[in-house]
Amino acid sequence: MSLIVALEHLPDPAEAGALSAMMQGGGFLLASLPPFLLARLHDWSGGFATGWLLHLAAVLVVAVLVTRLSPASYGPALQSPTRG
Repeated sequence: MSLIVALEHLPDPAEAGALSAMMQGGGFLLASLPPFLLARLHDWSGGFATGWLLHLAAVLVVAVLVTRLSPASYGPALQSPTRG
């Protein structure tokens, strides 16, 4: 679902496709880390409580990102600097 929504973030189809590709590639890389980290945390702590805390921290980070990465904020960031 998030890959489809990414297509609506940019008006140019080529840029939207590049954003979608970056999200998919980066998403697969990021998705490979939590199982490894959770196994390490379980070995270190002997339980799953630290893993749940890691999940909670990830939810909080994503909540902050969702509020900051809105399509309305892309305009100034994508503008070419003017030469003066």
